[in-house]
Amino acid sequence: ASEGGNVAEPPQNKTFSRVIGGVDWGYTNPTAAAVFGIDGDERAWQLDEYYQRRAPLDAVVIPALLELTRKYNVRVWRCGPDEPEHIRALDHALAEAKLPCRAFPAANAVRPGIQTITRLLSKREDGTRGLSISPRCVHTLAEYASYQYDSAPVSTGRAGAPLLPEQPLKQNDHLMDSTRYILYLTFGHGRSAQAWLNHHFDRPESP
Repeated sequence: ASEGGNVAEPPQNKTFSRVIGGVDWGYTNPTAAAVFGIDGDERAWQLDEYYQRRAPLDAVVIPALLELTRKYNVRVWRCGPDEPEHIRALDHALAEAKLPCRAFPAANAVRPGIQTITRLLSKREDGTRGLSISPRCVHTLAEYASYQYDSAPVSTGRAGAPLLPEQPLKQNDHLMDSTRYILYLTFGHGRSAQAWLNHHFDRPESP
């Protein structure tokens, strides 16, 4: 992301049509949340992040998400669907705090989500980018730098050529998951991510 010119703060006095957040639940693995402002030109600006290991849900995680909701006027949280009770707890806490925000499960569409992120990271026809990440989002930027596919073939194709995995490695991907939850639902999937991922995330080319 840094090499592609995607690390940037929004301009001063920037207004957004809506602000949305994504949450990937964890405990031993970190709970990771990302907040995005969407502008009128369908660009996404990552404004902030939350990243914490071994954080109790009620005592630490939900208060942190409420704070982000208030700070950025978040209108919806799209959450990892694997913990429905966490989603209900966050939604209840938002209502109790009288915040105009709801929490919903996200569609965990990995490959289409990666395609959406890739399209937004790429330079547009007017020379701008569809996705920018604030320099303060240090954990997000670290995950972009380390995101990769396994180089070990999962099977062999008809011509005997090795077939590489279609899913990225499940490591250092928690904020990437949060990002997918939001951007895939907001923008839909775009063109194939393969070439960009090969270049930026060190996936070997197929023979």
